[in-house]
Amino acid sequence: MTININIKILRGLCIKGAPHAAGTVLSMPAVEAGHVLLSGRAELADPGQLAAVNAALQTEVAAFVGRERHSAIAGTFGASYRQ
Repeated sequence: MTININIKILRGLCIKGAPHAAGTVLSMPAVEAGHVLLSGRAELADPGQLAAVNAALQTEVAAFVGRERHSAIAGTFGASYRQ
């Protein structure tokens, strides 16, 4: 289930190529909101949603680490660079 998070833009920025002015409030999936928040150009419109953003980012990182660990065990890690 995707949870939408409301963020408030503090300084103008582009998200997926679309410009957004300061003061704009946007709703987006938790992982995307986390990435925008990490830029320092936005804040949570509702600070109570911080736990959902953190959980989504941790899940994304765990999935990435799991893929890399699997490829290292299988011997395919960096295979494209060894040719």
